[in-house]
Amino acid sequence: YMPSAMPSSMPTDTCKLSIVNSECSEVEHVNIGHFGNDISVGSGTGVDGYDNNVLKNSNGNVYVDLDPDRFHILVEWPAMNKDSESVEKIIVELGTDLDVKHEIECQETGQDTGMFKSESQLLTTTDLSEVLEEKQDDKFATYSVFSGGKVADEGLNDRTHAANIDSEITARVKTRIECKSSMPVCGRDRRIVKVRVTVLKKPGGGNVVMANEVTKQIERAT
Repeated sequence: YMPSAMPSSMPTDTCKLSIVNSECSEVEHVNIGHFGNDISVGSGTGVDGYDNNVLKNSNGNVYVDLDPDRFHILVEWPAMNKDSESVEKIIVELGTDLDVKHEIECQETGQDTGMFKSESQLLTTTDLSEVLEEKQDDKFATYSVFSGGKVADEGLNDRTHAANIDSEITARVKTRIECKSSMPVCGRDRRIVKVRVTVLKKPGGGNVVMANEVTKQIERAT
């Protein structure tokens, strides 16, 4: 979804940065993502497999684009509409208090609009114990249409950002740092869930599930 391609009505020297959902509506907080659309057959995540321990993202419709908690950065800055006959880009620095800020591109929503929108972005869990570095949620090399290929962690147009429920996300225009926005992660009311885990053998016998695997899943969920 793209906002109207009509030129911005803001004063030329004004810059406004917003964090928006997939419908381009401003949000008050951002949730940690599902890592997909939760309905794909087989995986339940919208992920299409691995290639040498790296996600196979062969086009622009990857798990980030399917996730219900994806978000975008939208910048309205008429002064950066320097060429009325081309679609231009600006650079935004995006990150959380647990993940270093890195640069993403925001592309003009059409010729002569002065409005710039990022690709969809996703918050992920922090690194988990006993999981290979390249398989951590925030370390996946995710496909970027703007870059034309998979992007390594913290590279230009990296689309995943590690966070926890106490984190804050911040975005700012690189060349105009006062044009920024910050908001909490998971801003809803907090609840306590008590969990009692019983580890059972597989039906018909077999090995008991390793305790560290159970711990890993609890850690991921919390």
